[in-house]
Amino acid sequence: MIKTRRRHSLRRTRLATAALGAAAACIGALSLPVGATAAEIPVCGGGLELNDEIPGIDPPGGLSYKIRCNAQVLGFALLSNREVDYFSTEVLVLDAATGESTPEQLSCEGSFPSSGFGCRGVVNYGNTISGEFAISRDPCEESKSKADRFKTWVVATVTEFDSVTNKPFTAITQPFRLKRPDCPKASAGKKTGKSKTRKESRR
Repeated sequence: MIKTRRRHSLRRTRLATAALGAAAACIGALSLPVGATAAEIPVCGGGLELNDEIPGIDPPGGLSYKIRCNAQVLGFALLSNREVDYFSTEVLVLDAATGESTPEQLSCEGSFPSSGFGCRGVVNYGNTISGEFAISRDPCEESKSKADRFKTWVVATVTEFDSVTNKPFTAITQPFRLKRPDCPKASAGKKTGKSKTRKESRR
């Protein structure tokens, strides 16, 4: 039985061109500082996990992501140096204290294949954004060069507070690199090659 890729009717979104230009210079994976407050400089972090259970996606290539910022998030863009050919249009928001789902929602849009996608909504301070996407190559595949190594970044639109008046204003963060997925040891020596041909059809 051949799995089929689920297609969505998506509108093309504008991904920050400034973020794309700065991505190559961004720093490594960051975690949210303990005890951060809304008045601090916005910092986002997170990571990826391998996910072979995405309906309609033939592995390898499926990934889950989790992102968290020390500020209220109004939207974000996830960018990749490898072609993105699927992403979930709705994502979960998990409570920072309990880890359970909250009523908060983000809707994502864009086109694929592309270099990423954008999501918008409102996520309260410290809560975790959890979603899925897929790339056209095995994320554990051996890289041809350092430049070819699989990388992803997140750029978030957040609420900041003026250091003098404490009045809120909207800002866009720098790109933050997400942690790569943990790959099986057997994949460490896997040679670079053509990825599987993905068979697509509409549902």
